Amino acid sequence: MTLQPIIQTVPSVPLIGTGMPVTALDAEAAFAHKGAQAAVFRPRFGQAHQQYFTPRWLCQACADVAERLFDVPVVNGQRGGYPLRVTDPTCGNGRLLAPFAERGHLVLGVELDDRLVPVARRALGKDSVRKGDICAYAPAIPAEQWDVAVINPPYGLWWQVAGTPLADYELASGESIESQNMVLELATRLLWQGYDQGGLLMAVLSGRFWNVYPQAAEYIKRNYQVVAALNLPKLFEPEYGIGVDAAFLVAFRVNPHHDKVAAPLTGTFEGDDPAELARQVVDAFESSR
Repeated sequence: MTLQPIIQTVPSVPLIGTGMPVTALDAEAAFAHKGAQAAVFRPRFGQAHQQYFTPRWLCQACADVAERLFDVPVVNGQRGGYPLRVTDPTCGNGRLLAPFAERGHLVLGVELDDRLVPVARRALGKDSVRKGDICAYAPAIPAEQWDVAVINPPYGLWWQVAGTPLADYELASGESIESQNMVLELATRLLWQGYDQGGLLMAVLSGRFWNVYPQAAEYIKRNYQVVAALNLPKLFEPEYGIGVDAAFLVAFRVNPHHDKVAAPLTGTFEGDDPAELARQVVDAFESSR
């Protein structure tokens, strides 16, 4: 497999007037395709798998949270300062990245499905989406250069690690690694690390993830200061008709030796109001400073 080189994906340039013109993007394209219609994940190793895309309200909330936690200034509707560098290594049709792209931030998604890549490129811009298998693409993405990683990875897949770029992944189990664990560890490698506050991870995971994968829970405790660890009941039911819960994590990448405090926001978030979720997360962050 020949990888497309990632060149100058995350330059440090002023936010306004850079990258793909926001008016040329079609963010609605990302929300017009349901996973049930267009998102059978085809990994390089293992079986095909259905993905459930993140609902619009949660995508909106993720962008709101990131901008507020990084103090992105907004004056008369214009965002100033520098763009956030945001990545989703299994971006599907680009939903999680679309609100960031609409606001002028620099985004990068990787997607394998031939049907979803054109949709994501309409939503995010052609140069913001790379087609490829994330298991092979992972080493090509610049490490420790990203401000935000937003992820909703496929779950329950087991990808081979022996003889692949994933051979040194800590969350591997024997000769393979579960797909959520792989994307979680990759995101950790991509985020810049600060002693007490580095890059921001926002993850949508299966509702039983922490119980099923205790090693991943310890990995998060060691490498992150968790701001919010919430249960989102029946997150995908309105779009897919399935009554399964999801876990939602908001956490800053920190030095493993830095003292952590207990997550200030836990429990269940009821409803689908992005402003309310963003308010609760930001308030929790402020209370823990």
